[in-house]
Amino acid sequence: MNPKKTMMKKTRKIDTGTLNRSVQIRAEDINEDSREIALSFSSEEPVSRWYGKEILSHEAGAVNLGRLRSGGALLVDHDMRDQVGVVEDVSIDSDRRGHAVVRFGQSARAEEIYQDVLQKIRTNISVGYTIEEMTEDRETDTFTATRWTPLEITITSVPADFSIGIGRNNDSEKHETIVNYTEERTMPEENKTPATPATPTVDVEAVRGDAIKVEQKRTNEMLAIGREYDCADLAETAIRENATVNELTTQVLAKMKDSRALEEPKLDLSDKELKRYSLFNAIRAQESGNWDKAGFELECSRAIQDASGKEARGIWLPTEVQDHAVQKQRVMTVESATAGGYLVNDEPQSMVEFLYANTVVGQLGATYLNGLVGDVPIPKMTGSSTMYWLSEDEDGTNSEPTIGQIILMPKTVSGAVPMSRKLMQQSNPSVEAMVMNDLNRGVALAMDDVCLSGDGFGGQPLGILNHTGISTSTISSAGAPTWTEAVEFESDIDTSNALMGNLNWVTTPAVKGNMKTTEKATNTAVFLMGGDNQVNGYDVHTTTQLAADTILFGDFSSLIVGMWGSLDVVADTSTKAASGGLVLRVFQDADVGVRHIESFCKNV
Repeated sequence: MNPKKTMMKKTRKIDTGTLNRSVQIRAEDINEDSREIALSFSSEEPVSRWYGKEILSHEAGAVNLGRLRSGGALLVDHDMRDQVGVVEDVSIDSDRRGHAVVRFGQSARAEEIYQDVLQKIRTNISVGYTIEEMTEDRETDTFTATRWTPLEITITSVPADFSIGIGRNNDSEKHETIVNYTEERTMPEENKTPATPATPTVDVEAVRGDAIKVEQKRTNEMLAIGREYDCADLAETAIRENATVNELTTQVLAKMKDSRALEEPKLDLSDKELKRYSLFNAIRAQESGNWDKAGFELECSRAIQDASGKEARGIWLPTEVQDHAVQKQRVMTVESATAGGYLVNDEPQSMVEFLYANTVVGQLGATYLNGLVGDVPIPKMTGSSTMYWLSEDEDGTNSEPTIGQIILMPKTVSGAVPMSRKLMQQSNPSVEAMVMNDLNRGVALAMDDVCLSGDGFGGQPLGILNHTGISTSTISSAGAPTWTEAVEFESDIDTSNALMGNLNWVTTPAVKGNMKTTEKATNTAVFLMGGDNQVNGYDVHTTTQLAADTILFGDFSSLIVGMWGSLDVVADTSTKAASGGLVLRVFQDADVGVRHIESFCKNV
């Protein structure tokens, strides 16, 4: 019998890279009042490529507009670092073309390019895109893109020459495209039965052995964490309940936070002793060198020094005394119409708890570890196991999660409270409470500043905004994000699989004002931020300690703040010697760590 011919569907991959097409800018499409251009960025016209004639299908479902709709960029010459505007609207219309409205920004660079467009110096717009899948017609050498994604729209001075394959955004970038085609095949004669393929065999013992190795690895890592952090009970429970290593590290951190072993030495002062303690007596004793009237205060400082093993520059201020003073009087002014005014809090507080009320990060759920001694390692997972799909008879590849540590090391923050001679002569306990309040608030503000913006130099901890690996979102008009740009913050963190926890915005009052007056879409009277003080469903908080136009979004429970010991108080008698006053200087050891920087996104 004659052999039978049939057409077989086949698939191959080719490296197309990132491509682009150009169109002319028409003067009638420019709206000078809004700085917008309405344009058609794609069609089904064939374009010559190195691999053949390329057609972009505009059928339903062929074009993925997600990138352009979520804050698509208007660039110059396809340079991702040279953004001059944003894609406001995009659609595929019945004319089987891609349409978009782009708007130029207000920066000097944007204005320069915009003027070039108005003066017809730059007359071409190009779209950069990738092709995920296309069909090949080998008879006509035509490739039809059935799934493709426009990435950005760019202003160009000279259109690309598509015929030689230039038109890629960057020749070093790789992007593989699936090509579907048909091929004529000759089948065996009709009376010949094709051989039955052999049934693949599975090495059950090998699979079982691999599973045992994975479980042993998980168990060994958890037991090691249990030994390192003195939490064998947690490790054993996690092993028994099939928890992940990352879940165990979270439990270890929670235990460290609650452990009394971390708390600084308590002197167990009675109410009578708390009322007896006088910060001013200790200050006067430091000034004069005569401790006859401050023997009790000196005794308290020495007890803390013996327990902590660390010598004070001046004297250690017991935490119980701070608690008592802050509890009695939270805010007070001297020699004013409101002298004597204060807020009473019936709930006892520690110094670290008091910091919460004075710091943005404290209010947003940062983890505080107080009373630390020495360097403190915090467990974290730096990498996860990798899974693979295997071909027939292919061996699996071993992979292991990577366990790392954040090392909190004491760094010193210092502040000062000037005190006049008249104030020092006061014996009113409320005045002492006011001074302690100033000391605590000074430390709180300094900690808030480094938690957000610390640069890691000159003894500073490294803050969230300066961590390597933090996600970034581009704001075309500084300090005034659009709705699309605001949503990008959430998308970036979600892309890192970190959209969870205590998510909040932190920004400046000026940016918050812009958010409350910026419409989501023109002429809708629906603003980015409403009366609920939320943007995209997340609360907005402000601080004046951030640089102008800064926007930070993320899960602040990933932030860890370590505090060592009590306040170290020193009376500086030389700075204000001429007026008979002094400067009360305070020192506090602290550090900052971030467990998952992927949980944060900032603007650029």
